[in-house]
This record gives sequence, C-alpha cells and structure tokens, in this order.
Amino acid sequence: MVRLLVGHGADVEKRDRIHESSPLDLASEESERLPCLLTLLDLGADVNARDKHGKTPLLHALASSDGLTVHNTENIHLLLQRERSLLACSYHAATPVGQLQPPFQRLQAAPAML
Repeated sequence: MVRLLVGHGADVEKRDRIHESSPLDLASEESERLPCLLTLLDLGADVNARDKHGKTPLLHALASSDGLTVHNTENIHLLLQRERSLLACSYHAATPVGQLQPPFQRLQAAPAML
C-alpha cells in the first residue's frame, strides 16, 4: 500500500499537523509496523529527520520501551543500522543511549546534573 501511495505522488516525509511526526516516526513505534518501516526506508525516508520535539524515528521506537524492557527490538535494530548518530538528542535532551538506561539510573544521575 505504501509503495502504491508513493507511486501516485504521496510524500514519504509528509508530517502530521499536531506532532509533526513523519510516516517513518509512526511506523517505528510498533513492532507490527516493521514491514511499513522497511518499505519507507527503501523508498528513501530520512532516518535522521526530527519531529517538532527533535525526536528521530529511533527515539520514537525507543519510546515504547519502559526502561526495564526494550520493546520493538527489530525496529530498533533496523534503525540502529541506519542512524548516523546515537548521540543525537531531542530538544528535550533525550538520546537513544539515554532511553536505554533503566529509570533508577536516570534518577541516580539527576542530582549530579543539578
């Protein structure tokens, strides 16, 4: 379906009006969307594009993780293979590496940042 839409002029980088999320951002969030994620990447979607909060598709994929369990492992693996910078952060200082830290580690680090 994605290939058909793009073949008829749909833009793989089109953003929604509220969060300015791209189709790649949305496809990266759920494991059952892996085929769509692969197709979008094959069609040239920008893996390093950011939404209005500065989040990349990799950060969207990691957002499904709760800090103790990593979900979307196939999506995350695919995006890690194509992401240019694991240290790229959102406008709220979230990084892919930081998203993988358990919540208690983030809490322990918080006083040092003050």
